[in-house]
Amino acid sequence: MILQWVIFIHLALLCYTASTVNPQNNNANALSVFNGDSRALIINRNINKEHKVPLRDERECSHELKHLCPVEEYESDDLSILTCIQYLKTSEISQSCQHVVWQHTIDIVSDDSLSKIIRPFCKEEISCKQDVFRCIIEHLPEIKSKPCMRIIHQIELIGFSDFKVISMFTQDCQNDIEKYHCGRLPGDRTKATFSQGKTLACLQEHLTLLENKCRKQVLQLSELQSDDVAFDRVLDKACADLKARFCKNVQSPEEVYSCLIRHRNDDYIKQECRDQLIRREKLISQDFQVSKGLSRACKEYIKMYRCRRWLSDDKEIRLAQILVCLENAIHNETSQISQECIREMKDHRQMLLDDYKLSPEIVSQCSNDITNFCQGLRSKTIQCLMEHSHPNRVLGRVSFPCQKQLETLVLTSDVGEDWRVDPVLHEACQSVVNKFCPEIKGGNARVMSCLMDKLKTYKMTKKCESALLQIQYFVARNFRLDPPLYRACRMDAHKLCHAKVEWATPNEAYSPKGQYVLPCLYRYLRNKEVSKLKPACKEEVQRVMRQRALYVELNPEIEQVCLDDLALMCSEKMGKGDEIDCLQQNLDQLKSSCQDVIRNYTEVQMEDVQVNPIILRNCAVFIDKYCQNEINKDVMDCLIRIKNEQSLREQMKCRATIEHYQLISLQEFRFTVAFKNACQSYVSRYCSVAKTKPQIIECLSEIVRNDTLSDVRNKISKNCRQQLRSQLLSQRENIEFNPKLKTSCQMDIKKFCADVPSGSARVLECLKEQKKKLSEKCHHIVFKIEEQDLTDSSTDYTLLSTCKTMINAHCPDMSEALTCLKEVKDQPGFDLNCKMIVVKRIIEQNQDYRFNPVLTKACKVDMVKYCSDLIKSPPADTEVEGKVVKCLKIKFRQRKLRAECEQQLIGILKEAALNYKLNPLLQHLCTDEIKSLCGGKDDDQEGGSVEECLKVALQNGQLVNRACRLEVAGLIEETRVDIHVDPLLHRACASDLNVHCSDTPPGGGRHIQCLLNIIADPVKAESLNRNCHVMLSQRLELFREASNNFIALPQSMGDLYGQVSHSPQKKYFFLMLFSFIGMVFLSGLFFGRASRRSVYSLLVSNPKSNKL
Repeated sequence: MILQWVIFIHLALLCYTASTVNPQNNNANALSVFNGDSRALIINRNINKEHKVPLRDERECSHELKHLCPVEEYESDDLSILTCIQYLKTSEISQSCQHVVWQHTIDIVSDDSLSKIIRPFCKEEISCKQDVFRCIIEHLPEIKSKPCMRIIHQIELIGFSDFKVISMFTQDCQNDIEKYHCGRLPGDRTKATFSQGKTLACLQEHLTLLENKCRKQVLQLSELQSDDVAFDRVLDKACADLKARFCKNVQSPEEVYSCLIRHRNDDYIKQECRDQLIRREKLISQDFQVSKGLSRACKEYIKMYRCRRWLSDDKEIRLAQILVCLENAIHNETSQISQECIREMKDHRQMLLDDYKLSPEIVSQCSNDITNFCQGLRSKTIQCLMEHSHPNRVLGRVSFPCQKQLETLVLTSDVGEDWRVDPVLHEACQSVVNKFCPEIKGGNARVMSCLMDKLKTYKMTKKCESALLQIQYFVARNFRLDPPLYRACRMDAHKLCHAKVEWATPNEAYSPKGQYVLPCLYRYLRNKEVSKLKPACKEEVQRVMRQRALYVELNPEIEQVCLDDLALMCSEKMGKGDEIDCLQQNLDQLKSSCQDVIRNYTEVQMEDVQVNPIILRNCAVFIDKYCQNEINKDVMDCLIRIKNEQSLREQMKCRATIEHYQLISLQEFRFTVAFKNACQSYVSRYCSVAKTKPQIIECLSEIVRNDTLSDVRNKISKNCRQQLRSQLLSQRENIEFNPKLKTSCQMDIKKFCADVPSGSARVLECLKEQKKKLSEKCHHIVFKIEEQDLTDSSTDYTLLSTCKTMINAHCPDMSEALTCLKEVKDQPGFDLNCKMIVVKRIIEQNQDYRFNPVLTKACKVDMVKYCSDLIKSPPADTEVEGKVVKCLKIKFRQRKLRAECEQQLIGILKEAALNYKLNPLLQHLCTDEIKSLCGGKDDDQEGGSVEECLKVALQNGQLVNRACRLEVAGLIEETRVDIHVDPLLHRACASDLNVHCSDTPPGGGRHIQCLLNIIADPVKAESLNRNCHVMLSQRLELFREASNNFIALPQSMGDLYGQVSHSPQKKYFFLMLFSFIGMVFLSGLFFGRASRRSVYSLLVSNPKSNKL
């Protein structure tokens, strides 16, 4: 520390010379001011006069001082009176008194006088014998005694009345005073005593441009001024009103500065005062010791943490360097810094952000940017520059050098640690904090984190959001600026991502590497196999990823590569927080580099719900309730499964959010984590050509279906099949999740299902109901869906959702749910809504044998044997309208089917007897008859009334259409084969079968024949119950009518034999056959002998021919 002090004895000589040169102008010469040419006056060093008379009793001043410094308020000693005078205006003291005052000032700062004054108060702390004033100043930081500090403060106050008294100020700064025109000479030279403060203030304004020796003197005086605002005469005068209004109750003199600075941006502050406070802040930014509060509160810690080890040996240390050093100690968890020091640090960090002029680098590197973007914004200039630091599609961007300086400033001010540091953020978000974060203490980024969690909610205001994102833009590019993240992950980042161990160093240059630390940490978090992050670090990484997930500018790895796509596809009309969603929705149209990063980012969001703020915000309650066991697995998959729960259906926000991500996931199969993990190897092997997720689903489902129908071992694993079913189920539920169906059926939906809302498979069910009217392209897609769903019930959304309770009660295998439900649907207590869906599915199943895998499996051999022409080349993606079943029914009547196939066909015929809609051929052939003759009948409750109506119509000769008549006759004939295909008759005669036919094995028409034998015997017929007797009598008449109408032409000798052998008159046919054969035999015997005799006679009568 270099400071040249004037030897005080020379000051006495100065006074003497001044008084002898011109006694009438002693005051003017003694003031040693600078003339208009800024030349220093010659200092007179010959004064050594002692003033024995107290100042109060001096003739020139006694009258004035009596009123200005009354005895009631001030003691009579010179020190007290001189202290009083310092607070008076120059005009209040006469010229003659001013010279006397100056002489007494010189006397009191002499070595002897000072020694006598301070000895009673400071004898244990100061033992200065020479250059006492200089000695006192140098020992100021060591003084602890309040009485001593109080007396020295009075001496300082007197010394600062003229800087010649305490330093070589005018000598070392002469060149700079001339260069920057800092000489001050009031119009009245007699008032020049009080002008020296203006000269110092002028030099302080040009501090960074001063010569080194002058700069040191100015900073030394500035440090001394920090003891009391009264030492800075220019500031004290300019801010007198402000001090009187807000700081009159401040006890400590140096704290008055802090009080004034806190109010520097108030609208009613005079510009002159504001300018002087800015001057003071600039001094602090250049030398932290100019701030008495900071230097005193943090002195011990500056030394403890060796904050000078990075710096030069000069006394001058910039504020930013000290702040970074102390923040480094705090963030590295090695500090025990007092709250007082932390509080001072916060105030000074706030000061740096409040005015860009306090950072010379900002002034120099950002001058053009300030002119272009932020002219005249005063305290909001830095925030304006921040706003223009990230890519803006309208306003432009600051230069790179300015960007670097802003990064450095944000690091220095550590704005991410405490929201109150940034005045603009504090003002913009105060209301939000008061309302939604009232219990959270400032510091350690706690309030910042609370505010980040409120983004994109009704709790956040636009003004606060804008200010918050300005700061977070920089925080996102340097992981050290997020205190909780840095504290939890410091060592992991150093070990795994090559980050520095130190939080920062005072002279550290900006490096863009800081923005890559978080992505690096998250890669380790995602990799479950090699995860090395500590639990606390994992939690913080997830928090930060979640909070920044919505905004492109908070994800530099996205922003850098997607700028062009953002400008092209996500215009400025889109609100903040919607850009990433926009990029996700336009994934296929992005540049390849942007596509890659968005794919990876979307996969991250789908994989880890903890980094997906929208899901967490809208569905947190349901995650806790339904998906707690899967919190570390696939929460999205869980949410999709339970999104149709009754409690969740009422929460439209959560449901809409889930469906939004379902739509996004359609673009890439790896966006669905469980699906990707289970099926990735099969996709590579079998579906490498497929590009989109729906194409992959279609490819895999085709392989699974073919393997199932072929009854071979599935190529796809059970886990993958399960995930595939889940994806198909989602497609069925909402047509939006099935792009192919939506595109193919777009016109059909508008035509037939325009008023049907999407969701709950309603649109798909509507298309099924209108299947015959659909366009060919749409019909093909619907056919495939039906084929899949009827083959594997686990993809049938309507069936599973409607029959959920019944399935849970009766059907453990979800894939066989329909088969299971068909068997139990007639049980008491079965849900009616579920029963209606089951019947509907049976109707669909009977339209094509390919829809019935159980029938196909059971009758495969019979189909090949008897219906090969129908199954060899069936129409692709089109129903065969029950033709294969009809073929099997013909063989069933002929009793040619194998038992396994026969049982399956009996089940189909039994169900069809109760509901004509289950017989597509009957429904097609008898459409008009059903409408005209059976219009009032309804089979919805499966009463079989329509089929009975048609049978009666056949008996009454009302069926004109031969095709319909034959089909109905066939139904009647089928009863002869097995009574079970006539459920009404079976129900009526069930007890009689148990009584009379219990020994008769079922099948082959034996039960019906048993009953017919009984009714044919008048005695036995009386034993039948009435209902059975009536129903059986009706059936006998129908059998006769059917025999008259139903003529099935034999297709082969086997068919002919079958018909004859099963005919009631088969004996007659056999008798006739044998008679015919006998007649042929007898005719042969007779005519054969006659023809032989004729030949013989001819030969005898013609011997010549015999020779031949």
